[in-house]
Amino acid sequence: MAERDRTGDQDRIEALTDDLAAPTYDSLEPDEIDQLVADLEPIAAALHAGGMPQL
Repeated sequence: MAERDRTGDQDRIEALTDDLAAPTYDSLEPDEIDQLVADLEPIAAALHAGGMPQL
């Protein structure tokens, strides 16, 4: 039961952060989004290499 509750909490948090971030992403041009993704990929790779699970 606790695992299901935690999963539900994670889903709600993910949905909330997506909703909060949407206006920022909506204001970016496609090339700016591409640049943002390119800039964040090395950070994500380092986090995953350090043991953070991939989403």
